[in-house]
Amino acid sequence: MHALSEFIREIGLPTTIRGLGIKRQKSLKKTHISAAILRAATKEWSLWKSWKSFRSAFE
Repeated sequence: MHALSEFIREIGLPTTIRGLGIKRQKSLKKTHISAAILRAATKEWSLWKSWKSFRSAFE
């Protein structure tokens, strides 16, 4: 996880919601979906658990 956060900083991606410039609820939903995908990828979850995490972003 630490290596991933370093990589994100190196390539210049925003690391906070404020850094993303999010102002509307719709944008927050997109961020939540991205976070669900990232969580699944970094925790090496099973496909089923990853899918459940991704689906929870839409509920």
